[in-house]
Amino acid sequence: MSEADAARADPPLHVLFKKERNFVALEMEISEPLKYLLDRCTGERTVRELVDEVAERYGASEPALQDDVLALMRDLTTKGVIHLSQ
Repeated sequence: MSEADAARADPPLHVLFKKERNFVALEMEISEPLKYLLDRCTGERTVRELVDEVAERYGASEPALQDDVLALMRDLTTKGVIHLSQ
């Protein structure tokens, strides 16, 4: 496989970087679907709406995806990347 073919075969990775108040950096490689989800975390959508949008975009099953999205959002909340509100 050529280098160009290998580059096309691998999905692009994005880096999420968050600098903490105590100057400890949090750096994570994130996938395109996670980037898509985070881009939509604006505080204007419910978790249900986010799940629906991701499911539609990536052709995923909504019930299975909902559990994954909730677990991911809890993890990102714990790390201080996002904040959930009611």
